[in-house]
Amino acid sequence: MSYKKLGLFRAESSHESSGWNAFYIVPALTDQAGQCRIVTRRVDNKIDAADSYRASPELWAEAGLMSSSGKLVCLNDAHAFTAMAESEPLSAGVQFNFPINGE
Repeated sequence: MSYKKLGLFRAESSHESSGWNAFYIVPALTDQAGQCRIVTRRVDNKIDAADSYRASPELWAEAGLMSSSGKLVCLNDAHAFTAMAESEPLSAGVQFNFPINGE
């Protein structure tokens, strides 16, 4: 299923959540590397990742890479990798949120 069909936020859950893992595909400054960085941050409430990253990039940790063709190269979270791969091809600027519920 495409992230466009799901909207900005993905992986909603009916389970009680103790926060969210937000993943953000950072737009590349140049196309020389042929890939985009993926960063992550644990948050209490859903946020606009683009605004948050621009304001405080130091709060975000490196999580993986996306190729220039929109495919995940690597990601430090197996559950998120599987869910995000279902939305390929991905694009820079996309945000995914996954509930943290101890599972």
